Amino acid sequence: MREYSSFEQIEHDLKILKLKRQISEEEVRLNVNGAKSGMSSGFSPVSSLGTVLGSLIQKAVVTKLLGTIFGYKRVKEVNKKGDYKV
Repeated sequence: MREYSSFEQIEHDLKILKLKRQISEEEVRLNVNGAKSGMSSGFSPVSSLGTVLGSLIQKAVVTKLLGTIFGYKRVKEVNKKGDYKV
């Protein structure tokens, strides 16, 4: 604990603490407002899930098209003779 020798030192430290508290309050206010605007601009679990599902569907369609164009087949198993099971 700090020991003070004058009231001026106490007043000085109180001013610093008050300013630090105001800065912290403003940071919290900005973070809350940023979170609110982030939620309203399309950030939500539902939209995130939609984005992920859309991406997976898009990759599946592209894979299917490339397989059709280039004649790729999905191979499930290869036996000891080297034959493929589709």
